[in-house]
Amino acid sequence: MGLLYRATTRLMNIGANPGTSSYDFSQNPERQNFEGFLESKRPSMSHSRLASWFACDSPERAARYLEVQLDYDQDSREGFLFAVEMPSPSKQPIVLVDAIVRALREDESATADYLANEYWQPTQPWRFWEYTSDEISTVRDRLELPDVIARSAVSMDYASDRKRLNEFLRLRADSV
Repeated sequence: MGLLYRATTRLMNIGANPGTSSYDFSQNPERQNFEGFLESKRPSMSHSRLASWFACDSPERAARYLEVQLDYDQDSREGFLFAVEMPSPSKQPIVLVDAIVRALREDESATADYLANEYWQPTQPWRFWEYTSDEISTVRDRLELPDVIARSAVSMDYASDRKRLNEFLRLRADSV
């Protein structure tokens, strides 16, 4: 795999592999439920989200990913961007995360199952991916964050994925 990009609020040292990541969602029951659900559906060849590092395939996507997460968390910390390598990362469509959360919230278990299967073993040509791996190495010093226009441009890829998601769910509803 080539270079990936990680936007984060923490500085990373070049050449360093900080080891396995670990997340605690005990203060957020909905997120804990979501992560537990996805973990229960994870195929053995995919990396666990509970012990993975996250990255994207372009600086713009990584910066946008962090920007949206910080907005969601109402966090005003500064973001940093790094070029990273991950050995054999798993690749999942980001747009399905919120859709699965909504399905679980609305107690639509069949839809949540359907979306989780697509999340872990994608069949559609999604555009905006998250890469996960239990190992990560920083290969370049801190990079400049892409400007607002570049980050906004990749939002179109996410919007395209939302449209594809709606079609994906409509096709499923038509076949049931």
